[in-house]
Amino acid sequence: MRTNAAVTASSPDAAAAGLNILRRGGNAVDAAVATALAACVADPCNVGLGGYGGEMIVHDGAAQCWSASFGMIAPKSVDPGAANPEADNPAADNQDRKTVTYPDDGPRASGVPLVVAGLSQALEHFGTLGWDQVSQHAVTLARDGVPIAGATERALADLTDRSFLEDVYDLSTPGQLRQPALFRTLSDMAAHGPDWFYEGPIGAAASDAFAAAGVTLTPNEWAEGLDHVDIAHAPYYDLGAWRIFSAPLRTSGAACLHATLRALQLVAAERDLESTGGLVGLAQKMAAIWQYRFSSPERNLLNQDTLADWVEHAVAHDTGVTRLPTATGHTAHINVVDFTGMTVALTLSQGPQWFGARWAVPDTGVVMNCGMHLFRWERPVVRRGLHMAMTNLAPVVAAGPDGAKVAVGSPGARRIPSNVALALGRHILNGMPLDQAVAAGRVHAEDALIGAYESGRHEAGLDRALLRAFPQVDGDDDAFCTGPLTALSRNRKGVVTLGLDDRAAPGFGEVLS
Repeated sequence: MRTNAAVTASSPDAAAAGLNILRRGGNAVDAAVATALAACVADPCNVGLGGYGGEMIVHDGAAQCWSASFGMIAPKSVDPGAANPEADNPAADNQDRKTVTYPDDGPRASGVPLVVAGLSQALEHFGTLGWDQVSQHAVTLARDGVPIAGATERALADLTDRSFLEDVYDLSTPGQLRQPALFRTLSDMAAHGPDWFYEGPIGAAASDAFAAAGVTLTPNEWAEGLDHVDIAHAPYYDLGAWRIFSAPLRTSGAACLHATLRALQLVAAERDLESTGGLVGLAQKMAAIWQYRFSSPERNLLNQDTLADWVEHAVAHDTGVTRLPTATGHTAHINVVDFTGMTVALTLSQGPQWFGARWAVPDTGVVMNCGMHLFRWERPVVRRGLHMAMTNLAPVVAAGPDGAKVAVGSPGARRIPSNVALALGRHILNGMPLDQAVAAGRVHAEDALIGAYESGRHEAGLDRALLRAFPQVDGDDDAFCTGPLTALSRNRKGVVTLGLDDRAAPGFGEVLS
């Protein structure tokens, strides 16, 4: 019996890149990297070569699962921990907290981009094709142009300062986006290899731009971006018969993801999860989890051995009233499974704004991230003397009985773990078909004050039930969709099904036979 392969992405042009690689015999990592590079062209408001980084989960089709982590690292000349002395106590009242101020635009909001480093090292470790081969679709898209998709159209309309656009985009054809400078950069990388991005002239040009903004970031520090990718066995949490593999626990949203899945399991054991009471109970546990993350001394400072205890403490924590700072995020998620069953879940980000920090390295088309915004509230994780940001990225690959697998991921800032856990939990715990699990109404809470739900996707009465548990209810559907959640599942016979978001920012994908 012939098995399936598949790709999901935030853009049809990006998905097409990965599908072409699979048709040519590439594996899931080859296809994921090709899809990601194409997304840097076709979904430029959410991801790009200048993005701060991301998280990738790679399941080899048998029993091994790996994570490739390449998250935000602050420039060495900036100490966000020292600049934010209150960040080690984020449970303090808002009026007692001090925030670090980073500008919305320009180099002071950016760090060394690690998207290229992460993709290239994942390709080297797990792929079968060369960088030039996985780059070709992205090169063609940058040269010939892509349709301006819904998210890009909204992002362009949202810009108040459009001055950086002329350095990056050719918008002379209505509805079409061409990127001639990025075409040259992608072509040079295809010819010289991905290390050229860090060791070639781009580093010097970026260093000059940082210096002009008062930030010291040398070409050598730019080149060291190649050293900031961590590839290791993926952490996991066992949920019934399923093993849930995630991104590293200390620097991602993985801990809250695992705790939310456990909350789903606990609620489902007592009542119908889709009932009003079940959804309200879940929202209350979500609030407890986030309060625990931001109030417990260990917060995300945990490891594989302590994860299960952390999860139990989080779901049993008191639902506090500490208001957490508003969080936004602009990311793109990709899932791939190849014909052998190798599975990838990959989330990439520009940071908390569309088009990152809204500046580009001169003459390169590389729009830079606004990753420094991630340091505004929490003390960073210090590793090898470098300051790394905590994020909410939560790509996941779940391995179940008889070789079944599910890959899921989503944009959405602090709602990422909630949204991913809801889709995955509804599918593997409740047996809901994957497309229905992705489309079903979402709930979210971070404290005892506000319960959020999708008013257009729940039965009448949930708002009133939430008001009995929370003083305030938020029914803003748009807050649950800053980009598409996508998922795929592969059963033991190799048959693949997709779950593609049908919200305002839809997901795209295709199954190959």
